[in-house]
Amino acid sequence: MTCRPRRKEEGIFAGGMGLDIAYQGVLIAVLTLAAYYIGHYVEARSWIGFESSRDGMTMAFLTMSMAEIFHSYNGRSERGSIFALKSHNVFLLGAMIFSLIMTAAVIYVPFLSTAFGFASISFGEYCIAIGLALLVIPVVEIVKVFQRLATNRSSK
Repeated sequence: MTCRPRRKEEGIFAGGMGLDIAYQGVLIAVLTLAAYYIGHYVEARSWIGFESSRDGMTMAFLTMSMAEIFHSYNGRSERGSIFALKSHNVFLLGAMIFSLIMTAAVIYVPFLSTAFGFASISFGEYCIAIGLALLVIPVVEIVKVFQRLATNRSSK
């Protein structure tokens, strides 16, 4: 709300927004694929034959859903650091906790995991998936640092 509105001639992807959406989407896709491959390896003890892996699918689902939730914090400021924000959105935090609980229910409640085709993954696999999902925050924060540096150099 402190930024001036865009000019009406500018598109929604102006000011680098299109590039941000592209690299962040690729980042989440790579993290999700990494979770699938790690889950498959844990299940099959092999990097070969990726046709179907319940552990891989479960870890990929957990990573993707949690990465989107964690990534919502990055969206609170387009270029500024989320760690420098003065206020905290308690509703967003509540939604994150609720989503984490519901995602765990889909994985660990037997009739839900059967309906979704998920496996009950180990605590270690769960931690790996959450760790991969959490990577979205520092990676985007690092990119924001370089974007701020580039903006400061171009404005001089």
